[in-house]
Amino acid sequence: GILFEENYDHGGAYIAEINEGSSAAADGSICRGDQLIAIGEKRVSGMDFEEVMKLIVGGVEMKTKLSFFRGPAESLYGPSGASLSWLDEFVAERGEEAAL
Repeated sequence: GILFEENYDHGGAYIAEINEGSSAAADGSICRGDQLIAIGEKRVSGMDFEEVMKLIVGGVEMKTKLSFFRGPAESLYGPSGASLSWLDEFVAERGEEAAL
């Protein structure tokens, strides 16, 4: 139950909608506007949207680990946003989880 939309100016994806009654809605830890930064151990922030969606849809596991950044795209990708090395470390060590 998550609808993702593309960050047109930065690449990557963010949560546009969370379907009522879905496991994501029941979990309650993610919100509309959260930026998707990783799928499993792969950082996807800034990646081509179609490639991001292929990774989500193409996963063979019943549950897919997603890591998010809470805030607008400008806060993640803008001049004062996280560096790529910080994002890589975050994804590897302590990403926020949500299961589809």
